Amino acid sequence: MADNKIKALAIKVDPRTEPQGVEYTWDKIPQLEVFTKNIIIPEIAVDKEGNTSVDIGSIVSGMPTVYARANLFRNALDNIIDKDAVASGLMLFYRSLISEWKGFISCIALNYKDIQVDRVHLSYSDGKKIIDTANIYEPLGAFGNVLFERQPLWCDQSLANNADKIPFIDVISLNGNVVGGTSPDCFLFSSVSYKINAVFPFVNINNGKFIDPLQSELKSDELFKIYGYAKHLLNNIDKFRKNFDGLEDLLKPDYSNIYSCIQNWMAEMVKYQAAKGYPKLENQAPPEIGSIFQYPFSILFNYSTELYGSEGIISNEPSLQSSISFDPKDLLLSDTVEIAQIDFGKEGAETKNYLKNKPILLLEAETKGQSNNFAYFTLPLTPLALNVFGANLTALVGLDETSNVKSRISAIYNPNDQDGEKLVVQLNLFTQTGSEITKQVVYKVTRDSIIGQDILLWPNFISKQWNRYFLYSEIPHNDAKFQATPFIGDVNDDFFRIVLDRNNIPLYLANKGKVSLLEKEYDNIKIQLHITSNNAVADNKYKYEIYESNQPFKGIKFAHAGIDCGFGIIRYDGTGNNHFLPSNFLKNPIIDLTPAYLGVDFGSTNSSIAYFSGGSSNKVCDNLKLKNRRISLLSNDAKNNELNLF
Repeated sequence: MADNKIKALAIKVDPRTEPQGVEYTWDKIPQLEVFTKNIIIPEIAVDKEGNTSVDIGSIVSGMPTVYARANLFRNALDNIIDKDAVASGLMLFYRSLISEWKGFISCIALNYKDIQVDRVHLSYSDGKKIIDTANIYEPLGAFGNVLFERQPLWCDQSLANNADKIPFIDVISLNGNVVGGTSPDCFLFSSVSYKINAVFPFVNINNGKFIDPLQSELKSDELFKIYGYAKHLLNNIDKFRKNFDGLEDLLKPDYSNIYSCIQNWMAEMVKYQAAKGYPKLENQAPPEIGSIFQYPFSILFNYSTELYGSEGIISNEPSLQSSISFDPKDLLLSDTVEIAQIDFGKEGAETKNYLKNKPILLLEAETKGQSNNFAYFTLPLTPLALNVFGANLTALVGLDETSNVKSRISAIYNPNDQDGEKLVVQLNLFTQTGSEITKQVVYKVTRDSIIGQDILLWPNFISKQWNRYFLYSEIPHNDAKFQATPFIGDVNDDFFRIVLDRNNIPLYLANKGKVSLLEKEYDNIKIQLHITSNNAVADNKYKYEIYESNQPFKGIKFAHAGIDCGFGIIRYDGTGNNHFLPSNFLKNPIIDLTPAYLGVDFGSTNSSIAYFSGGSSNKVCDNLKLKNRRISLLSNDAKNNELNLF
């Protein structure tokens, strides 16, 4: 009987743990985990960065199943508990797989916009079972059959018990190239032969494979995103596990080792942060992945935030009646938009917070490589963001440090980027619970800039008891180069929010050379376009237009060659302390107005204007004092127009 004992021929194992096979008998290997741990493979040189001199994956290649790759990742996560333990042979390979696994997760966190996920159902094209199909070797159906008794684990558990459950795999691509897939055992696994020909912190530059980004150089914002995403995974593992509660006990996955692996990884991130001197890793929010993955992997990998904002106060619950629901990813304009630069000359370029006493809110940016040099751009915010921050937009752009709104938008302008001028915009949102959410978008800058053109308002105040407002623009809304289209605010809204149309975008006052036609619901709004720029004045180099509205102007939408490129928001002062800004009297108490009588005496050498108020008790005429009551948005209109006429 002893002569019938056989040994493994293709796999070398430590003799002390090698099980003895029995000839002509098909049986399971006892203590399979011990057996695999002691598989002997050639020693491999590893440098201090963890790179190997050969492709270790080509050495470990003996698992006879189409799910070998997924099983290897599962085994790696189950066997590598102590990351600092001495490893060789198969354990060294497992350690490299865990590094790939972390790199794969980091890729999703940092480059989710380049990720595509396609669900492939592992069934025959004719929809029949194996015993009825005409071609049992058709790949998809055959791959589903290879799962054998584990097939239910790979099915959608949300389907009804009497539904036809078909196993599936989600194939993941990066920029159109397949890099891996999903597994209910290990969440993610990379493919065998992928190669990423790009420089990312999660890519090993020596072989193009995923790698733990902590072995690379990570920027602080990249580290924050990965940490927040890892924490998101950690918090949802148990919810994902419960998805399989209806399976037999032998099929139910155990994620305790994965949980420990992510915990240890996050601890390593904290050490990395401390070594780099980055801000502490505490309440970083995950990146806004959105809905890339389908159920059940959506539980683990998808993330989007529904927050609530009222005048820049952001919370996780609609604490105020005026709260606006929003997703942080919807606050900045798309990166396909080109942002317009507004040139304020030498004084603007050399003065930090140059816009502090200017009546328009724009985005101030530091110029890269030039100390104390600044540039100004249209606000790359969506209409949703304009209303979320409302009256506290001044705080958002950094011009009001006394506000309790701590969220900020900032930018770096790079005029010398090899691909053209770039503007890197970062939006940091702070919630009432102390969480920080960071969104960053890189924009191209329009080739031309707005320079020497102005937009004027009259009068220099807004009030519920005034109903004639004028806007003079040297950037007509239908010009060929730059276009500026005004919109209005709601005087009956406590926060003077933007008046929105049915599509929740600002109610723009003009379109295609004509005043906008308003729906019946806007009967209380009266708009006129007294002067317009059209074909009749096409030969006139100086073009302008004049609007009149019975509602105050709120802001300007800028466009370049017909494509929107940001906003400018008019600043109104309700404190009476800033004479550079138009006054906001909307919250002033309503008073009874009385008629005024005006008299003009035209003389041959001089003229005089006098008036008296019908409500005046002495009925004495006073000389009319003229003041400059117009406001310049893009230039300097500090003219002395205060004249006494007699």
